[in-house]
Amino acid sequence: NKDQYGRTVALVHLKDGRNLNEELLRSGHAWQYGAYCKEAWCPAWKLLEIEARQAKKGLWAKAKPTPPWKWRKNKNK
Repeated sequence: NKDQYGRTVALVHLKDGRNLNEELLRSGHAWQYGAYCKEAWCPAWKLLEIEARQAKKGLWAKAKPTPPWKWRKNKNK
């Protein structure tokens, strides 16, 4: 699918059967953007993000990582 800005939005499955979206959340390299995530798996994805935050993985190793939507807003000022 495409989002409102024309960007591709997709589920990505790896050859070994894992879901890349979930792996990025699990490793702390992605946000689960609740405002737009309305699928049945979204609550599970939020839990993956929370677990990564608690373990201070990836993005969460920093005290206050900047969410991409805030970064884009500040960049365009």
